[in-house]
Amino acid sequence: MCALKSIRQLCEAGAKAHGSGDALNADFFLRRACSQARGLNSPILEAKILNTMAVFALADGRAGKAVPLLTEARQKVSDRIGAKNKLYTVISNNLLQAETAAIGAW
Repeated sequence: MCALKSIRQLCEAGAKAHGSGDALNADFFLRRACSQARGLNSPILEAKILNTMAVFALADGRAGKAVPLLTEARQKVSDRIGAKNKLYTVISNNLLQAETAAIGAW
């Protein structure tokens, strides 16, 4: 339970940093949280964190950074629980939005 609390705190710190315009620290906190989720062998938790990182990148106009994060997140969900679930759909929709934004940036 302590590991999950640590991950939650890192995610909250990342969200707070992003909210205050500090993308660098937001990324740092979320990468640490993702690493800890990987250490717990929790691909679904990893996917949720990757999705959050990608949404923040997309909001900051970094669609090119969001696409690989979302691709990885979607694959983790697909491998673990398949493609017929809400999380897969949310990540897929975010990926489509990121790809569209990345193409528009060209």
